[in-house]
Amino acid sequence: MTQNQWIGLFQMMFFFMPALFFLRTFDIQNACNKKSILKTAAVTVCVVLVVSIILNMLLGLWALVVAIPPALKEALIKLLSIDKPYGLVIDLFTVSFIPAVCEEFFFRGVVQTGLSSFIKPRAAIITAAFFFAFYHLNPWFFPFFFVLGVLFGYVFLKTRNLGMAVLAHFVNNAFGVVVMHLYGPVF
Repeated sequence: MTQNQWIGLFQMMFFFMPALFFLRTFDIQNACNKKSILKTAAVTVCVVLVVSIILNMLLGLWALVVAIPPALKEALIKLLSIDKPYGLVIDLFTVSFIPAVCEEFFFRGVVQTGLSSFIKPRAAIITAAFFFAFYHLNPWFFPFFFVLGVLFGYVFLKTRNLGMAVLAHFVNNAFGVVVMHLYGPVF
């Protein structure tokens, strides 16, 4: 198995499957609201692309201030299938789509929704975003993961559609994958 396949399997086992178990009590009808889905999707994609572009530019500046280990850059390059035929397609699936589905079902579908039962929705977004950023185990990029977690949580709160949070996450990851394939790491 390749590294991408192991990561995908890990995410399916530890995020998606438990999330499905907990979602039995979740209001799926409300979470998958289909009212004006195309307009909502278009706005979500545009907003996420703008935020992704800004965060990638800030990441380049951040790397000048914070000493990011060269091993991290190497690990990110090894994670991708840049030198393989159909590498971009493989990476869009394994690095963009699978994590978007698994992580959003868990962090927005279970964590944020569960927290919203006990605390205010905005506090639930912040808390779920913190756990989302911490999960990535990357202290150098923690602020960026946190901002993205807040963005995905806000998309979910405003649309009440888990699919929109998945779309937002996928668009962000896909943007990063395409940039890495075209230009290499931005930091």
